Amino acid sequence: PTLGQALHRVCRTLWAHESGTEMYLSLREHHVVWCYKSGLAGYENTRHFSDHLFETMFVFFRGFLGEGWRPDWVEVDYEKPARTEKLSALVQNEILFGRPNYGVAVRKADLGTRLSGPLPFAR
Repeated sequence: PTLGQALHRVCRTLWAHESGTEMYLSLREHHVVWCYKSGLAGYENTRHFSDHLFETMFVFFRGFLGEGWRPDWVEVDYEKPARTEKLSALVQNEILFGRPNYGVAVRKADLGTRLSGPLPFAR
């Protein structure tokens, strides 16, 4: 029923959908970063794989925080490429490159927000 509970559930149940990956919550001063460890860091196609996750994870957050929600920052597990226009347009905020895992930051104060309606995907 709340964003915080939903994030914990997603992290606990990833094993039922994937193997060799991990999701966890990293606590920061005023934020929680929903992290995804793909096991692909350092591989050539890491950027393509990581970047496709943004839209799905944003949809998840927007189900609780509204259609206009944007993360305070995102973290990616690859070094800054020459071109970042598409990613910057999607994120519309700070992108931290060269992190150990992919992550999306949300304010701790938002974790108690209740689901505002049905998510756009059934399961």
